[in-house]
Amino acid sequence: MNDGPTFVPHRTRFEIEHLLLGKHPGLARKVAAIVQEIEKLEMQGDATAEFEIGILQEILNDIVPEGSGTNEILGQLEDEEEQYWVEKLGKMGAIDILTIGKLQPETMDAITCLPTNVMYRTIRECLLKVSAMNKEIKDIEQALTSGTT
Repeated sequence: MNDGPTFVPHRTRFEIEHLLLGKHPGLARKVAAIVQEIEKLEMQGDATAEFEIGILQEILNDIVPEGSGTNEILGQLEDEEEQYWVEKLGKMGAIDILTIGKLQPETMDAITCLPTNVMYRTIRECLLKVSAMNKEIKDIEQALTSGTT
């Protein structure tokens, strides 16, 4: 006997915004990820899928600029692609350096596939991110040791 509504486990808006979409720099890639996720969930067709589709639609409405449409944003995907990879591979490289002290072979291989000028920008992005992330980590450590958190 069940007297109340059944809880349907689902991804939360926080998880979708920060963990799914947070992996994608650039608006066009975020929109593409949402569209792809909605299509996948529509095939799933259950209560969880319906709930998550609602969350994804809300996020889509929030991030697509007023006066623009999803297709218009997706049309900009190629224009944003170079910067997307500079930021994505730069972040991957920074994480490699901060966690194991050097670039992983897969990350370096991907970076070296880029044209020289883009490779330069990517390595620069990587080093800037290492510096910024390292500062944030040190600030957190200091706050924790001083008891200010």
